[in-house]
Amino acid sequence: MTFTSGDEAILYNVIFTRFLAAFYPYAVKEETTATFADQEYTFKAKESVLVELGWRELYGEVIQEASLKYTELNDVGEYSLIQKETKPPRRYTEGTLLDDMENAAKFLNEAADKKMMKSVEGIGTVATRAAIIEKLVERGFIEKKKNQIISTPLGRELIEMMPEDFSLYSVKLTAFFETMLSQVEHGELKEETFYEELEGLVKRTSEEIRGNVKPLSAASNPGKETIALCPKCKKPIYENSKAYSCSGYKEGCKVSVWKNGLEKLGKKTVTKTEANRLLLGKEVNVNLKTKQGKAYKAKVVFNLDKNWIEFANK
Repeated sequence: MTFTSGDEAILYNVIFTRFLAAFYPYAVKEETTATFADQEYTFKAKESVLVELGWRELYGEVIQEASLKYTELNDVGEYSLIQKETKPPRRYTEGTLLDDMENAAKFLNEAADKKMMKSVEGIGTVATRAAIIEKLVERGFIEKKKNQIISTPLGRELIEMMPEDFSLYSVKLTAFFETMLSQVEHGELKEETFYEELEGLVKRTSEEIRGNVKPLSAASNPGKETIALCPKCKKPIYENSKAYSCSGYKEGCKVSVWKNGLEKLGKKTVTKTEANRLLLGKEVNVNLKTKQGKAYKAKVVFNLDKNWIEFANK
């Protein structure tokens, strides 16, 4: 059979080669994983090489030589550990937030839950999703800046006030109630049953709110960002030019994380993130320098009694 058209010949060869490949032996790959540990860090490298061509021979592939399986740690030579920070996810725009509300099923793990959320087409409806966002803006929980949607200190404080398993945070619960509404609409569920479930949800969330609600510091100080709550008096910690200080200083609270608290050890400034972790009583891994300029890492903590930063293993 002869083809005069180049495109027809190409298509024929693609189909013919694919057909032959179905009758060829399996292609075999050899995978090697190498790991080694340095202090508390574990490093891993992987290599996958083709050792038996099988059907891949029809596509011009060749046997590959393995290298990782024959590599010793001494072959690596000198190396150094560099601490870097990953970039945070891009901020929402109204378009991407609306898309995630519609496709909220992707935030669920169980197949049944995903199916339930897809069946109700996400959180809200086409007519109400934009209104939900505007209501959040109106109440000061989020704001719009240059086409981006940004949470406000008030919004973040409100979210952090409730536990992670707070009922109203559950995408699965949203799907459950959206499904029941759909069943009521199609006559598959009695309205009384729906209202009984809704009453139970209201009671449960009310109990959770009563057990976790606290005064909102951001509401009375909308222009200031709360770094953390003071571990002594529970008042907001605010940033100033020199430190992250407790707003209860007029009442005698002296808690402050000084920005230059590690300057003598080679770290110029303590960041907001580091200050937050220190004030929460957590250890923070920082990059420091000796007097001779040699870089090293150390874990530090905030000593609440002495009001300074010190080494964690002191």
